[in-house]
Amino acid sequence: MAIYADDLTIIAGSVDGCREFLTLVETFLKWTRTMEAKPTKCRSLAMKKSNTVRTNGRTTTYAPYDPQLHISGKDIPFIHQSSMRFLGQGIFKDLNDKEVRYGVESKLKTLLERVNNDQVNSIAKMWIYENHIVSRISWEFIIYCFPVSFAQILQAVATRYLKRWAGLPNSANTSILYRKRDNKGLQLKALTMHFKCMQLVKYHIMKYSVDEETQFMYGHIEQRQRGKKQWNGVKELHEREIHLFINELCRGQHGRQGLGFIKGPKRQEQMSKQEHRSTLSSITKDVSEEHLLVSLYRMAKQGRFLGRETAMHMDTIWNSLLYSWSPEMLKFYLNSIQDTLPSPTCQLEEQTPTRSVYSLWLQLLHNAAHIQLLPALS
Repeated sequence: MAIYADDLTIIAGSVDGCREFLTLVETFLKWTRTMEAKPTKCRSLAMKKSNTVRTNGRTTTYAPYDPQLHISGKDIPFIHQSSMRFLGQGIFKDLNDKEVRYGVESKLKTLLERVNNDQVNSIAKMWIYENHIVSRISWEFIIYCFPVSFAQILQAVATRYLKRWAGLPNSANTSILYRKRDNKGLQLKALTMHFKCMQLVKYHIMKYSVDEETQFMYGHIEQRQRGKKQWNGVKELHEREIHLFINELCRGQHGRQGLGFIKGPKRQEQMSKQEHRSTLSSITKDVSEEHLLVSLYRMAKQGRFLGRETAMHMDTIWNSLLYSWSPEMLKFYLNSIQDTLPSPTCQLEEQTPTRSVYSLWLQLLHNAAHIQLLPALS
């Protein structure tokens, strides 16, 4: 039996054992004279072994059924009739998160569409996404163990709206929306990266909890998850802790000052739990940033700005964007960085596959000497 505030959970190995617990609960409630059960808010779930039941197209070992439990003379509804939420987490009859994923994706689309239809300008819409919409789905990112592919689906949905608000063409690389400002990006929260950080935070809290039962639960999850090939929060936490340990071994001091003149970040043994968790989350963000830059180096055109070390750095913090920038100015800035402005050269490059090489040379080479060479080149 698990009790948290006014929520009570009964777990038993058999239906008869669960009925005995319910009898004890009824006896306790009568003894208090001030409390009573509320069957309409109760839910029951039982599983039995079965090799013939098919769920989502595959044969399962266990199948749900109605245990037909009662309390205070009334039936306790089976989860099959209606799902329930326990401590913020939705529970369904097959213990699957398919309905939860559909709900999260629908909520994200609803919020984005509501902001898209609003009368505020595009910069304010991106600010609402960054500070409001992402936080509205953070709770689901913490309590549910979604696969990272689901976060990628959500990010693709959000990217379609962000590209429209930022004024980026279809051919533009979307990393400019999520890169750090030091790398000429807007530094918006990528949902994939945000999901990884939320999972890391959850398992970090469990691993370093003062409660021994919570630590034991984390150890059990770690044994099951660490050996899997797919990404999961336990592996992410383990890899980032190794990353932090190597950073401490390899860190040094740059400059002509004496040793110890520049104070570096705290070591792990000097950090509080919150500082340690924040440092690991920062490393996760840095790794995601590196992956974005690696993909840009492979792009001959849109990644060309990475070689311009003397390029002017623009102030793109939210205070400046909201009060000093116009949507048209931001659109020009973002497209100029990646060379996706609608210039004659870009338009010709986009039309190249559908036009002959001869006609393209006629428009690019204007003087007579070049035109005389065309027959020989063709």
